[in-house]
Amino acid sequence: IGMSNLALQILYKVMNDIPYCYCERVFSPWHDMDKIMREKNIPLYSLETYSPINEFDAIMFTLGYEMCYTNVLQVLDLGGIPLRQSDRKSDDTLVIVGGVCAYNIEPMAPFIDIAILGEGEEVNVELVQALKEYKDSGKKDKMEFLRKISKIPGVYIPCLYEAKYEDGKYAGLTKLYDEAPDRIRKRIVSDLNNVSYPTNPVVSNMRVVHDRAYLEIFRGCIRGCRFCQAGYIYRPVREKSAELLCRQGIEIEKNTGFDELGVLSLSTSDYTQLGDLTSKLLDAYEGRHTSLSVPSLRIDNFALDLMEKVSQTRKSGLTFAPEAGTQRLRDVKGIADLAYKIEKLYFDIGREKNIKMRKPEITVSTSLFIPKPFTAFQWEQQNTMEQFHEKQSYLRSLIKSRNIKYNWHDFESSIWEGILARADRRLADVIEEGYRTGHIYDAWDDSFRYEEWMEILTKHGLTWEMFARDYNVDSVLPWDHIDIGVTRNFLLKERERAYEEVVTPNCREKCSGCGATCFKTGVCYEK
Repeated sequence: IGMSNLALQILYKVMNDIPYCYCERVFSPWHDMDKIMREKNIPLYSLETYSPINEFDAIMFTLGYEMCYTNVLQVLDLGGIPLRQSDRKSDDTLVIVGGVCAYNIEPMAPFIDIAILGEGEEVNVELVQALKEYKDSGKKDKMEFLRKISKIPGVYIPCLYEAKYEDGKYAGLTKLYDEAPDRIRKRIVSDLNNVSYPTNPVVSNMRVVHDRAYLEIFRGCIRGCRFCQAGYIYRPVREKSAELLCRQGIEIEKNTGFDELGVLSLSTSDYTQLGDLTSKLLDAYEGRHTSLSVPSLRIDNFALDLMEKVSQTRKSGLTFAPEAGTQRLRDVKGIADLAYKIEKLYFDIGREKNIKMRKPEITVSTSLFIPKPFTAFQWEQQNTMEQFHEKQSYLRSLIKSRNIKYNWHDFESSIWEGILARADRRLADVIEEGYRTGHIYDAWDDSFRYEEWMEILTKHGLTWEMFARDYNVDSVLPWDHIDIGVTRNFLLKERERAYEEVVTPNCREKCSGCGATCFKTGVCYEK
């Protein structure tokens, strides 16, 4: 699974391109290997040189999903690295995290030394340079080093701050050192055409989950869906040129031997040069049995001619993201209505063309609303278990056609994910006890044990309501010290527009002043 993570491949190359840095890979072992390693006292080691991870200067985690938090502790424990930052000595391995979860890393703050906010290609190099200077100096004062690197934009050092609580509620962070920044702004790469990209990546000697090569075509998103954390934190939009992507696509195929290349972004059909890129790549791959995969399509700018080109090399189904059945998410019934409209349209086309249509297979999947940080809905209350069940049962009762299959995301894991996403440092003790009582791989249904987590939460004097409740708009939030560029006022306006059922134009139609222009880069489509 880890080898399908593009961030890992990119940063692996970035770090190993530094002359004085050597970067190796390590992955969280599954339950069976975890058990054997503990029984035989085998330390967790790197794949390249089989070196125990506690011999490295730093270990870096890319955290894309909150449900993997206990696996961070598993890796540290198996590697002989003290779990708590306060228990590590000056010469112990530094624990560094990045990825989308770093934007509210407070539940994990006591376990980490450094959090990287934003895109890592440039800030990681600066961090490694600072670490080399620290080592070369011969100093052994880790706190002095951490205070120094806190001045690097995009670097957050949790131990330089202390959490405050008033009347059982989170009340913000207090700086323990004057030089610690009041707010930490994320880092972005200004020009994707001039950034390192792995065209000769490590290829696994086993089959991985997404067994293909990838081209990242742009970062950011023009849409601004109000529930979507990624759509806000990756702003502003920055595109790679089609010419560069074509060269990289040809190099990747030549160097890896993959027979499928996927283009990667939050909304692929919003890439302005998609037609040109696909034409060039398909021409380059002609006769080579290499297919092109184009995921993340949107119905409102779907191009039939593009799909006809792609289908020349690859026959497959299509996946679209309508996001919801109706404009406002309150109408659950709209999801069923949309499914029936699709079914009817399918048979209508067959009648019009006098074609006998085979039985369609329409899958409706619903996930459960989680009010993630840095979204327009970050102040909202998460539904209770009873509310989730009520909505799911109602929607299931509306879908009676045998041509339509209804899937829904697990309620219990969604509630726990919501707690992890919105919590503060009080949750760290819960996470540690959960790990020590055998909770790892919570992202897997057969490993996740909801009732046990709720018991541990209660044992530590915490409740689901503390983190799932609705927040007043002037409440202090655990992630308020983080600056993603998109302003709080913009998110509040989007929240108000949601209640008014007013659509905000996408960035290409009209700039809505989200604040991401503060980075002085990317694309603003204001006309």
